[in-house]
Parts: sequence; structure tokens; C-alpha cells
Amino acid sequence: MRRTVKYLCATIMLILGSIGVAQTQQSHEQFVLHEHAQITYNKVKMRSRFYKIEAGDALVFEYISDNGGEPGNESEAKSYISFQIPEDVKEFEYTDANLQQIGAIYVQDCRCQDRGIMRIETGSIKGVKRKKDEWDVELDLSIKGYLTGYIYRYKRTSTYMATPSE
Repeated sequence: MRRTVKYLCATIMLILGSIGVAQTQQSHEQFVLHEHAQITYNKVKMRSRFYKIEAGDALVFEYISDNGGEPGNESEAKSYISFQIPEDVKEFEYTDANLQQIGAIYVQDCRCQDRGIMRIETGSIKGVKRKKDEWDVELDLSIKGYLTGYIYRYKRTSTYMATPSE
């Protein structure tokens, strides 16, 4: 019995130590603007982890994160927030139900319960054009996980810059 308790305590300490190390990894984020583009994906098979940014007549904004530094995160699986707006807009603001007008999606590319494409239906996305190929964008979003019901929160204010010669 005593040996079992010691083994159990040692195992718990090892697991807690591993989680502590994983939480300190540096987060890597990208804020990318695709001009003359559009988002495409299979709207029937939402659990798919794949979407494409193809030639089109919109501006596509893409936030990419490896989720580093988040408590309890032991991997570097990427997540994406993507949306598109008309090319001729200089300023925009979309909230809650209006987020579907811009095709706002959240994608987890991981081996997790909530993997795949999820529509974003709660929060706000605002943007202002600063230069020809540069935008200041504010994300304040909540996404409910498919299976877990977990609320993924993203609040970022960043500059999105066009990718060179698409």
C-alpha cells in the first residue's frame, strides 16, 4: 500500500512538472492580409480542418496562432481566425449575427475534441485601413467548442499587412 501511494505521488509530481514546462512556451502569432482573395471550405463538413484562400474579389484577414503560452496547452497545434470583407471598404465593424456576413470562422488544426472549422457567432471584429496594404484590426470574439462547450476567447488588436505578390 505504501509503495502504491509513493508511486502515485511521484507520477502526479511528474505530470504537474510537465504541465508547468509546457505553459511557458513562447506564443507565435501572425496577422496576414490576403488581397484579391476569398475563403473556401466545405460548408457541409464543418469538422474538416481545411479551408483555402483562393483568388477572389475580397480582402481576407487571417490570424494564425500556435497557442503557445496558454495554461494547460502542451502542444503547438495551430488555430486560425479568418474572415473576408469587400475590397472597396475603408473601415468596418461586424458584431454577433453580422459576423456570418463576412464568413468569420475559427479553425483548430489539432488532435482535440473541438478540431475543425467553427462559425464565429459572438463578439466583434472592427478594422480601419491605414495604408494601401495595411489595416488595424480589433478582434473580440467568443467561440463555443463543438463537443466540449468550452468558450475560446480571443481579444487582439493588431496590424494586418498584405502578403507580397499573391
